[in-house]
Amino acid sequence: ALTHDPGVRAALEKLLSQQALTRATIRQWAPSLMLTAGVSGRAGGAPANSGPSGQSGWLPSVPNWDIGLILQAPLFDGVLLARRSQSQAQEEVLKQEVEVTRRRLLAEIQRAYTSFRIAESSLPALQSATTAAQKNYDQASARFRAGLSTSVELADAEALRTDSEIQLAVGRFEIARARATFHRSIASGL
Repeated sequence: ALTHDPGVRAALEKLLSQQALTRATIRQWAPSLMLTAGVSGRAGGAPANSGPSGQSGWLPSVPNWDIGLILQAPLFDGVLLARRSQSQAQEEVLKQEVEVTRRRLLAEIQRAYTSFRIAESSLPALQSATTAAQKNYDQASARFRAGLSTSVELADAEALRTDSEIQLAVGRFEIARARATFHRSIASGL
């Protein structure tokens, strides 16, 4: 049930998303390595403002080039620290939400199971009461036919029998309802 419940799965997905965001924020502390290169056709001289410079073609008479390697590492970034702290705090909140969702689901399962067990355990008593009410009605009916009792006693026995049959039907319905609730809560249909 814990792995199939949509509420638990949604809470876990939110938590995983926030953890990925925290990792991405922390990785912004990684140093950056850059390569730079340049070639100049001016041979180190000043730019030509008046007339030709004496260069012919694309290659300078004095090669002028440079290559550089740049390593950039952040030493302190307060905004990045604040983002990391905020993301970690959000992770904690989401962890607690996952735990609350799990506990709520477990409580629902336990409540459904307890309700099912109570309904199931009350069925024998309801069946006994129905049997006793039927025997009472049969006895009252026999006494009425023999002329030893009144129609009021017969009506009382019939009302008692009808009420016990109704209670038995309600008890069976409660068992079926509790069983369905329990199976739904443990996600047995998934």
